[in-house]
Amino acid sequence: GTCTLTFVIAGSAKDLKAALDTYHSLAANQASLLEVKKAHYASLIDRARVRIPDRRLQNVYNWVRINAEWLVRETPGMGKGLGAGLMEYPWWFGTETYSLQALMASGNFDLAKQTLRLLNEQSIKANGNGRIVHEVSTNGAVSNPGNSQETAQWILTVGRLIDWTGDLEFAGEMYPAMKQGIHWLLTDMDQNHDLFPEGYGIMEVYGLNAELIDVAVYTQQALKATAHIAGVVNQPDTAAAYQKLASDLEKRINQLFWDERDGSYADFYGTKTQAIGAAEGAIKQIGLKGASQLTARDREMIGYYERLKQKFSALPDSSRCWTTNKNWVITTPMETGIAPRARAIRALDKIRKENVGEYGPFLSAVERNAMMTISTGVQAVSECNYGRIDQALWYVDKIVQTFSRVSPGSISEMMPDYGCFTIAWTSYGIVVPLIQHVFGIQPDALNQTVVFEPHVPTGWEDMSVEDLPVGTTRISFSRAKTDKGIEYRFESMDDGWRFVFKGKPPPRSKYYLNGKPVALTSDGIRMSGRKNQVLEVRGEQ
Repeated sequence: GTCTLTFVIAGSAKDLKAALDTYHSLAANQASLLEVKKAHYASLIDRARVRIPDRRLQNVYNWVRINAEWLVRETPGMGKGLGAGLMEYPWWFGTETYSLQALMASGNFDLAKQTLRLLNEQSIKANGNGRIVHEVSTNGAVSNPGNSQETAQWILTVGRLIDWTGDLEFAGEMYPAMKQGIHWLLTDMDQNHDLFPEGYGIMEVYGLNAELIDVAVYTQQALKATAHIAGVVNQPDTAAAYQKLASDLEKRINQLFWDERDGSYADFYGTKTQAIGAAEGAIKQIGLKGASQLTARDREMIGYYERLKQKFSALPDSSRCWTTNKNWVITTPMETGIAPRARAIRALDKIRKENVGEYGPFLSAVERNAMMTISTGVQAVSECNYGRIDQALWYVDKIVQTFSRVSPGSISEMMPDYGCFTIAWTSYGIVVPLIQHVFGIQPDALNQTVVFEPHVPTGWEDMSVEDLPVGTTRISFSRAKTDKGIEYRFESMDDGWRFVFKGKPPPRSKYYLNGKPVALTSDGIRMSGRKNQVLEVRGEQ
């Protein structure tokens, strides 16, 4: 025979009675609670469901949304938000804004809002000056008040959430914090007033406390987002001022961070002294393990950085861009689409050829010893922005290959199989390329408009996404190859929404909107009404 053994674990942040009450409730209602939980997870999978030819990717897309639910933390006195990873980091991080972009692109608006609000509230308590914290635990302890790029990322993520939700109330609530964050970045952290904030970025490399590429790029996006929200809350003059700063910073990044000889964006902009300090910091970081623990590779890297110091020492004493570590964040100008196309293609090809290991970009292409799902995911998004969908899915598949290596149903933080056994930001490299680039969904919920500009991977034909939340409605979109041609279907749950279909028409192709001939111009094919069909008939048909 068989025997079922049930374990009940209960606790309370309040008192013993509350813990016992929870225990007795769980013990008495375990069967019904399990059914409720099953239904909840089924509803998560049903929302924004996709059907694509790559069933492995489809399965991982479902699982990263489930993983996010594992990582939700709701703590009395703190709030509710998406935690980073298990087992080491179940609490909240400023860099979770990558994950929040995946949440919004798969319809989980409430959790994205709750997390942004929690990070803002805890940052006000800890800092009170617009700076977003790096890490806050469930007891309220803040171990790091925040790296510079986290404030910029928080701001840009609020802007992108408004694109998806059209939530004017949330925009108004967050706008003061966005402005304060911009002030902190461009005043407190920009002592020389060159629009490049100083401070540590996402890599947290010892000694690399200069004007970093990721901080500059995400600040440019933060300015763009704040300009957008200023317009939304009816402050046109402020919006214009922020937009001018965003445009100026974009130009400066492309002028001063680009190394033409190397064909790449550099790690940071600064003085010769800062460059030498960065090399010294890298040596110090390698040496933290102790002389007796250094490997042959470690000693080789120390030699590399020593030679780099000598090279820098011989150069003129001027401010310029510097490459010391070849950190993965040199792709951020491509991730955000601010790199000019010809330059972007050159840099993307170089990264793929020189900076990539078995599972994606090395965190440092100099040290070449670690890869993470976030760096691989960001590289996929970078490729997507320039229409290189097959190259993007090459990186996405690297993430997919590590699925269930350690814990069933999840993907490890460090590729392929170490670090946290599940990590929230893996979702960025799965959801964003698929929803926003393969399906090409670009929401403008404030204006009840959705642009569809699909990029179909080689070998794919039929694909669909259904019940994807945008604003207060849900939309569905499909592509199918039929005897008549390529059929695109668009549907919204509610009236009042407008769709725009864009694409690069094949030679001699013709288009029909709901059976009537229509031209596909650079402005796209515009549609109204809840249901629409576009038929693409190619010349050979």
